[in-house]
Amino acid sequence: MDGLLVEQREDGVAVVTIDRPQRRNALDDPLLLEGLPGAFADLGVDPSVRAIVVTGSGGAFCAGADLECSGLEQPSAAASERFMHKSHRTVMNIRSARQPVIAAVDGAAVGAGAGLAAACDIRIASRRARFITPFLKMALPPDYGSSYLLPRIVGPEVALDLFLTGRTVDGEEALRIGLVSRLADDPLAAALELATGIAAMPPEAVAVTKANVYHGLDTDMRSAIFDGEIRSVAIALHGEEFGEAFAAWRKQIRG
Repeated sequence: MDGLLVEQREDGVAVVTIDRPQRRNALDDPLLLEGLPGAFADLGVDPSVRAIVVTGSGGAFCAGADLECSGLEQPSAAASERFMHKSHRTVMNIRSARQPVIAAVDGAAVGAGAGLAAACDIRIASRRARFITPFLKMALPPDYGSSYLLPRIVGPEVALDLFLTGRTVDGEEALRIGLVSRLADDPLAAALELATGIAAMPPEAVAVTKANVYHGLDTDMRSAIFDGEIRSVAIALHGEEFGEAFAAWRKQIRG
């Protein structure tokens, strides 16, 4: 698809690149409605893919929805809601993907671009990164999953600060407030290195780890531990991955 590059590497890492540098990788209708939702839906269930990296071309991550996209000019609120039900599948598909999804953010991540980064499991940014949530400046509440995701990443107080001011958060501040996990001069190279390491891990255990973390965030402690964590560990103890990995670990520890 024009504006989207998907590369599946032999090491089990897939790279999704938004490729509209002339528009700072703003999301047009094809990307919002088909390209991004479809890419993550397909990659998320592909057993040959062990980790996914998301980035943008030309020195920007994603400038949000293209100002010419039809989602901003639907004939009714009901039509707008139908449009967003389709476009917001991207953030749902990232979260439901079995593999960890890593955002490599260099340059601007604005509006839906900030939401896209927030939907990813790990974010690595350059010092040139700029996160902006300017929704209220257009008299809109936050969307593209931002109102759910950002409070869980940085806490409700900081999230409201960012939403209510629409101010710019640079890479250094993003690291300080926990919006990103690390800074790198070349965030794509750092994300690929991390993804390669994850891809070498037992895939089922990785998938369950991701699922358990998010299950724990959205439920009570007892359910998270007794219905999620304990059950998944018990299953893993009797799975194919455990025996070989545990034997290697025990050999390493015993020297």
